Amino acid sequence: MRIVMHRIGPGMIQQSQQTCSECSGTGETIKKEDACQDCKGRKTKPVAEVLELVVPRGKQPGSKIPFYNVSCSTA
Repeated sequence: MRIVMHRIGPGMIQQSQQTCSECSGTGETIKKEDACQDCKGRKTKPVAEVLELVVPRGKQPGSKIPFYNVSCSTA
């Protein structure tokens, strides 16, 4: 968080908190030369993936189906 002070007229100061624009509130920054080209230092990147799901007969709408043995690949 950043604390920003604004002078409002003579003798009055307003203080406000803002989310840091460099780290987006995470408290951590990465040098531009150290950041990877894919994620640009955010440490995550969006990946679109198609998952095939077989819904057993008789499942009610809104039922939860757990995913087991789901692994992520970094390739």
